[in-house]
Amino acid sequence: MGRRAGGGGVDQNKMLDDLSQELHETSSISLRLRPTLGRTVDGLNGDPSRGFRILERKCAENKIRQDARKQLFHVRSGQARKDIRRVRWRKLFLEGFIAECGRVRRMRKQGW
Repeated sequence: MGRRAGGGGVDQNKMLDDLSQELHETSSISLRLRPTLGRTVDGLNGDPSRGFRILERKCAENKIRQDARKQLFHVRSGQARKDIRRVRWRKLFLEGFIAECGRVRRMRKQGW
């Protein structure tokens, strides 16, 4: 079943076994599962200033500072929902305000 008619076919079962074996071999990489795992910078070649810049960029992208600030104090679940609504409202308001300012600028350019 796994071979084509015509002699020189490919054994699909053998291919699947080989692929499965390769996947199991490569997945055995040992990772140090610590909080510093996502904040590790590789390949610096003796340039610590570059490493600190890359690390700062990574921390900013992953919002490490905001997470630490959020985790300082316990917040009730009801208050957390209120805070999320407030943040969402402020973001939407800012977006609408910027759009309105753009419309005003465009109208003033047209002579209104």
